[in-house]
Amino acid sequence: SDKEGNYTETVPEFKKRLIKTSKQYRDVILVSKWIEENIKDDLLSVIDVAGDYSDATLETIARKSARKGYRMIGFDNLKANKEFQDYTSLIRTTTVLSEVAKTENVFIWASIQETPDALRTEPMEISSMNIASAKGLKDVLDMLVLTREIDKETYGKYKYIPTLSNSFGESSRMALPLVDKGHNWKIYSFVIDKNRAGSKEILSVSVNLNTNEWYENGILLRG
Repeated sequence: SDKEGNYTETVPEFKKRLIKTSKQYRDVILVSKWIEENIKDDLLSVIDVAGDYSDATLETIARKSARKGYRMIGFDNLKANKEFQDYTSLIRTTTVLSEVAKTENVFIWASIQETPDALRTEPMEISSMNIASAKGLKDVLDMLVLTREIDKETYGKYKYIPTLSNSFGESSRMALPLVDKGHNWKIYSFVIDKNRAGSKEILSVSVNLNTNEWYENGILLRG
């Protein structure tokens, strides 16, 4: 723009400049293209269960969503049933939704709150024991991923092997990316505690919750 704030380039010129100068813009274009090509027939339903709905209500919502054509259903966050107020009811709720996923051939994702002691657990050591009704809940799930923020002061204790790396030797290990404290980026450990479909790794993921950007750095290791 000029000194008076008037635009001096056309929209096509602006887009061309963005593609050339902004990696973030190029990444968004790639992700959008992937979604367009791979999820054309899939719909996403995210259901807020903050109202502590009953198992019967949740099952009805999930089945109706699946029969409307939804392929992925997200529950954020999944809580213990209000009627019982104990975490054994969370296992019952999860079991009900697991059966819906199988019979309706739909993917169901849910976030579950970790126990307070997770804050005192090392990022690479967090496990299913950091959620209530740990064993019973883990038995029901096909996949369980636990996350823990890595304190900036402890970045030096860890390294990572980049996701696209073909080497796993010492030379491939990299220090965690240092982020200016003035920015809103944080680094989390993503511990794949259970995975019936593949391997279990501990990943390093950079997250900016303000802009909802998530980048998988690679496999997390102790330095």
